[in-house]
Amino acid sequence: MAPSTQVFLLNKALGAIQRVGAEGDGLRTVVAGYAGKTPDGVQVYSNHIYYTVMGDPKSDDGFIDRCDLDGSNVVRIVDQGWTFTPKQLQLDEVNQRLYWCDREGMRVMRCSLDGSDVEVLVQRGETEEHRLQETRWCVGITFDLSRQLLYWSQKGPTKGGLGAIYRCPLTPPPPGYTPSDRPDITTLFSFLPEPIDLQLDLAEQRLYWTDRGAAPDGNSLNSSYVGESEKRLLQQWEEDGERGYKVLRTGFQEAIGLALDVERKRCFVADLEGGLFQVALDGSGKSKTLFRGELGAVTGITIAEL
Repeated sequence: MAPSTQVFLLNKALGAIQRVGAEGDGLRTVVAGYAGKTPDGVQVYSNHIYYTVMGDPKSDDGFIDRCDLDGSNVVRIVDQGWTFTPKQLQLDEVNQRLYWCDREGMRVMRCSLDGSDVEVLVQRGETEEHRLQETRWCVGITFDLSRQLLYWSQKGPTKGGLGAIYRCPLTPPPPGYTPSDRPDITTLFSFLPEPIDLQLDLAEQRLYWTDRGAAPDGNSLNSSYVGESEKRLLQQWEEDGERGYKVLRTGFQEAIGLALDVERKRCFVADLEGGLFQVALDGSGKSKTLFRGELGAVTGITIAEL
């Protein structure tokens, strides 16, 4: 049987990882047992599923687990105490690393695929007072190996219009600096409604993100060119003005999860009201509703050809 696109989604309501076909067919639960712990970020690689679990936002008890594709052989690879509330997860196949954002930890982190060599790359706050400031909360993440760049979002207060997306080198801080004061961070966008998960189309150098903020531009799918072509940057300025990005689709209900299928020029978006949608990447905003409310709260998603 030829491989088909499978969407893996984290169902917060069930505390489970589920799997479904790209047209909404064959929904089934792969692994459960995380009720009340909020699974949030997920990646599939080499017959394994890697996923973050936030735990209690006040207890510093988040962790990262791995299981086989059928849900068996669950292994704790990053134990409690190493990461506070891990959020979106990305996987570097070339260097065999995991990257994730830590919300209440206010940081961007990485480790080896087996959970060893945990590192903090960016630290946006350190005290309990800082932890209460949602503008410091790191949530979405993606990276570009060819340009050695790391991208992440800081959501800001709920519906607050203070979210931002940042970029820095995909390396530890320069000599003489720490993750807290590294000087090589660039602000790409600020005063966003409430940006959440990120994905990058490497060939087109186009960044995509979900936003769960307030209307008119929140609860949306967005994109922006983030490459080095002056011609493309000028074109974007002419089309989008000072905002600098396109709102591709609105109308989601607390949009969180995002997975790109660049080959088929589409993406998948999930929201906390139990929705899962296909959205065209041709700028038309055309979309197909796979589920609307039936799933329960969905957080992170990813796709795999299986």
